[in-house]
Order: sequence, then structure tokens, then C-alpha cells
Amino acid sequence: MLLLLSAIFVITLVSVLGYSMVGWAPFEMRWRDALLGAMLPGDGDRPGFDDIDLREFWAIYDTHAPPLVRIGLRAATWFLTFLPLFVSGCRKPFFRLDADRRDRFLRAASSSRFYLVRQLMMTVKTFAAFGYFSNGVVRGLFGIPSGTPGPTTWSNG
Repeated sequence: MLLLLSAIFVITLVSVLGYSMVGWAPFEMRWRDALLGAMLPGDGDRPGFDDIDLREFWAIYDTHAPPLVRIGLRAATWFLTFLPLFVSGCRKPFFRLDADRRDRFLRAASSSRFYLVRQLMMTVKTFAAFGYFSNGVVRGLFGIPSGTPGPTTWSNG
């Protein structure tokens, strides 16, 4: 029920601000990318989520993701962006946290006693992995052959 109310709130607010539910508003992209980037930071040997070009991935997402998937990722982004204001004691939204606090928050949220929080974390983790492995360079670093189907072929059925 809380997820449904959050989704309705997000849809209403985004619509009132004049943005389409199909695409992401610029401020939402910053929030989304902060969350997804914190899920897969670079380690020196491999690029992090923030280090790769994801324009093709988001273009495919924008044109092919079902409405409930869009609502789910958007609601997860909004919820997890502002949850640190209430639970972590830092009184800042996620995108304003330093790397250490982001990591601590994500670890705590992943093991939250509340199912909704864990499920929203799983949504964000899943999209971080989808985006990360949609990149041909990343797939090559992990030994995935270049002929392996990627998002372009997934979207074509």
C-alpha cells in the first residue's frame, strides 16, 4: 500500500512539474545515477557504473520498459533518495551523502527489517546490473563474448 501511495505521489508530482512519465527529469536522473553509481563503484581494475556510457541503455529503457517498470524504478529512486533523511541520522538526501555514508546507508537498507525497503533496494540493484552489463566494454572485461545478446537484441524480441 505504501509503495502504491509513493508511486501515485511521484506520478502526480512529476506531472505537476511538467515532466513526462516516459522520460526522466534532469533532477531525477541525478538522483537515479547517484543510487545506481553507488551500487557498482569502480575498483581500479574495472570501471564503475558512473564510468561507462549508458545512453543506449537509457534510450532502450525509455522506449521499451513497461509502465509498471518505469513507475517502480522511479518510486524506488524517490524513496531511497529521501530515506536517509529519516533513518540514517545524517539529515541529507542520498545524493548529498559522501561515499562512505552512501555505502553504509545502502548496506543498512539492503538488510532492513522492512520488506518494502529491501524490495526497492533489489529494484535498484537489478537496474544497476542491467545498465552495467549492457555496456560492451564491461561485458568484454568479464569475458562475455561480444556476440552475446545485449539490450538492443532484447528489445527486438
